[in-house]
Amino acid sequence: MSEGLSVIVCSLNGRARVDRFIAPLWRSLSQLEMPCELVIVDDGSTDGTAEAIRRVDGDITVVEHRENRGASAARNTGTLAARHEWLLFCDDDLEIDVEALRALWERRGVGVCLVPEVRGPAGDLQNAVTWEWRRLDLKLDDHDTPVMEDLAYPMAACFLVAAEALHRAGGFDERIRHYYEDTELGFALRRAGTPTRQVAGVTAVHHEHGGAPDAAARARIARKVYEGRWRFNLVATRGWRRVVIVAVGSIRTAAESARKRSPGPLLGYLAALRAAPVLLRPRNRFDLRSRR
Repeated sequence: MSEGLSVIVCSLNGRARVDRFIAPLWRSLSQLEMPCELVIVDDGSTDGTAEAIRRVDGDITVVEHRENRGASAARNTGTLAARHEWLLFCDDDLEIDVEALRALWERRGVGVCLVPEVRGPAGDLQNAVTWEWRRLDLKLDDHDTPVMEDLAYPMAACFLVAAEALHRAGGFDERIRHYYEDTELGFALRRAGTPTRQVAGVTAVHHEHGGAPDAAARARIARKVYEGRWRFNLVATRGWRRVVIVAVGSIRTAAESARKRSPGPLLGYLAALRAAPVLLRPRNRFDLRSRR
């Protein structure tokens, strides 16, 4: 491994985003002084994403999953394919310029995971999140200004971490396929001695795939979000806390479904319970020694 920067982008059916985001990302990387590469993991796309990326001129490695394995597995695959010691994870709809990339690089440190201010196209801050246990429940609190103390987790849209720190944390937990996988990573990094901190004044724009899907797609996404929340609760808690959280979950999610007039919260809770035999097993840790 060399003292350089590997930028890892995971994509699913992202062909329409190649010219808008991925090609400009490589052009920005090519202007930096340190050795850089771009690693794209195509997580089971069916729209020719990998072929479109291969037409972009640059030091770009494309790794394909034959079928969709989820965000955690895709990011672990990208980590194993990367050649450099420093890893910058970006979503495939993230806009980040040369100055922001340079600022993150200059502030890097083995003992810290760094995030910029990730903002939406309208300027809303998306990744200033702190956490606290309240009433036997984990509460994640969003802030509309940058947070100077440790964050709850590094929002996966954009964060910089040393490969060795990610290795110590055990990588992404592949039991959580989508949503809350970065939340779990934040807790794992903290346990391994690597806090997550925000670099104020350094900004990236997260476009969230360029627009809202239709109502049916939004409902499916919402159910996955609710399921991801309960998958996280099952893998991140231990002992009596896990028992209490799961026991009262049916009441809480039933009330939430009634309040939202949607079955999504309860369906997500039930889906996570069905996966409990897998979620309660010890996690499989990925091993950096298998990197090329």
